[in-house]
Amino acid sequence: MDLDNQERQQAGSLFAIFAFISFLLLIFHKQAWVVDLRSVLQWTTGPTHRFLSDWRADPSQALPSGSASPGLSAQPPLWAMAPESLRAVQLLRADNQRLRDMSALKESRWPSAIAARVIGRDPQHWFQEIVIDKGRFHGVVPESSVIVVDNGHEGMVGRVIDVMDTTSKVLLIQDSLSSIAAHLQGSANEDGVVEGTNGHDLILKYLDRSSVVRVGDIVVTAGLGNHIPAEIPIGWVEDISLDPRQLFLQARLHAIISTNRLRIVLVLIPGTS
Repeated sequence: MDLDNQERQQAGSLFAIFAFISFLLLIFHKQAWVVDLRSVLQWTTGPTHRFLSDWRADPSQALPSGSASPGLSAQPPLWAMAPESLRAVQLLRADNQRLRDMSALKESRWPSAIAARVIGRDPQHWFQEIVIDKGRFHGVVPESSVIVVDNGHEGMVGRVIDVMDTTSKVLLIQDSLSSIAAHLQGSANEDGVVEGTNGHDLILKYLDRSSVVRVGDIVVTAGLGNHIPAEIPIGWVEDISLDPRQLFLQARLHAIISTNRLRIVLVLIPGTS
């Protein structure tokens, strides 16, 4: 019995210590020493995050086996590979294609953009945030827009909310705290606000009740303000209804880019692209 009490006391003491440290970090989160500590922790845990991200990636999104990829010509046929080797080849091919798409988009539209790899995300908050391997040293600044090219489609996926020396944290558009000024293309041709749902779908709010919005209409960024450029695709309309207060129409959107398999992103630096 005494041993059980001692273990409970030790567990309680450890909990109190961790709670106190967390409280200090919360209070002093803007202090230089806290920022440096977080940068070191994210840098040291980066390989683990990258491994877990690769492990969870969806191999079905990889390129078909007939697609050409530099450096893979000496590989055996895909059907002859072990499952682990096959997965590695598929992920490599998919990454190569994404890099080519990103490079083409960067040259044609966003010459000052920065390519970054996703190195971490919290499994408990899968649709909320990601961590990328570019930070202050690479030119990333807060409120930078983050986009992705997937299967030839460009799409908005989030914005930078926290920048360390070599890493940054990105708030995804699916987060319920995310809101983006948006423009509804097509016959409606009006503005609204896209908010996240902490799930796959997005909600376009504050449309006029007389709006002629239609299923399938494309929604893009409105470009209001200095941080998010205009005309970046966000999603398309899947469903239309009145909001809970029945004051406006709202539309449920299917996101152009699925954020549950992000691996490589493009960071747009405000005022330079």
